[in-house]
Amino acid sequence: MSFDGVQDNGRQFLDLGGKRRTKWWHGLSSATIFATGMLAKGFASLMLKDVEVSNLDILQEAQERCRIEKRGLITIMNHMSLLDDPFVWAILPTKNFTSPDQIRWSLGADNVLFFNEFLASFFSLGQVLSTKRFGEGPFQGSIDASIALLSGYNTQQLQDPRTNLPQKYWIKRGAEASDLQASFKTNWVHIFPEGFVHQVYPPHRYTLRYFHWGASRLLLEATKPPIIVPIYAYGFDNVIPEDKQDDYSLWGQRNKATLRVKVGQPIDDGQVASFRQRWADLVEEEEEKKRINGGAKKIVDVSSSSSLTDKNVIPLRHGNMPEELKTGTRAQKLRSEVALFLRSALDSVRESMGLPREKLDFGNPAFWDPETGGCKDVPVMGDVNKLEVHKLKDFFHLLEDEVTPPSVTGGSAVRGTAGSVSSCK
Repeated sequence: MSFDGVQDNGRQFLDLGGKRRTKWWHGLSSATIFATGMLAKGFASLMLKDVEVSNLDILQEAQERCRIEKRGLITIMNHMSLLDDPFVWAILPTKNFTSPDQIRWSLGADNVLFFNEFLASFFSLGQVLSTKRFGEGPFQGSIDASIALLSGYNTQQLQDPRTNLPQKYWIKRGAEASDLQASFKTNWVHIFPEGFVHQVYPPHRYTLRYFHWGASRLLLEATKPPIIVPIYAYGFDNVIPEDKQDDYSLWGQRNKATLRVKVGQPIDDGQVASFRQRWADLVEEEEEKKRINGGAKKIVDVSSSSSLTDKNVIPLRHGNMPEELKTGTRAQKLRSEVALFLRSALDSVRESMGLPREKLDFGNPAFWDPETGGCKDVPVMGDVNKLEVHKLKDFFHLLEDEVTPPSVTGGSAVRGTAGSVSSCK
């Protein structure tokens, strides 16, 4: 369940100030996706010793099921290296790169992937959404955009709003639920819920950090319940280790690393429905408060229509999300539970690959508090982002003074320098 204000914000974010409405955008996007997919396959062939993939058919079946059931697809994956996306998608068949509909939307750090106009255009064409980290939180444009995508929004029809009316208009006009079904476009959103690269030294190597609330919002607020598939991968960390000063000397690492990827079973629909019902109850409570105060109008509930077979479809609520649903104790507790549940699902895939069970409470955000948490005993490779001399500048052969890095203060400060060992990132 979402609010029309949230989805309006998401659609505006996707619009990129009108760029996606230009005639050339779709063609350039298709070309960018295909070229990047071929680059990923070439990289895997030339640079990696081997690629081992388990259960790719599960992901392909989930994609097909989403199309048939008209639902969105979420894939969640650990973040082991800056190479993860797009290079992990070398595992996909070439046909996936021939159409934007066959490939994921992803969220990328604005200070890493969008720090100049060329890269911002390139990654936007490649279906990456600019995401602010270090204090911005889960209530931002990229998350709202992901919710809109998972709710069936079709970016390719932006040129003609008559063929892509926002769902709030259907609901206001009492349109048949079959109209909602027919207009639904299946989109795939891929996320790294840890928020940034996580590399630690043995004996804690290949563990997971805690998951952020943005992942919880996608599960709870999409208009229809998404299918969620966990994916665990490792190997790129051997190509670009975070504790190496020259970790972009890729050619020197060729044929030394094996990429291992395992796709887990889709997360149980019943559990997803349970979380979504609890969210719907919280939303209804807030709506009832508005109605009592004369500030809300009862709207048509399309989920009651006899023509709609999926009773989990919940209509949009008018306006923006109330503050209580952002910062209220019960809403925050629910998001934390969902995040921990998603992390547990991915951790099960990790353990099924023969990796050791975690001994510490890595899934608890309090564990990573630099002052009071237990993370001081977990040596982390390198630092968070190397913002002052970010590696991508060298990777794209950019001059040091071309970019003024964003300032980072307080709890988001960069700790350590390239090649150092730090804790509590």
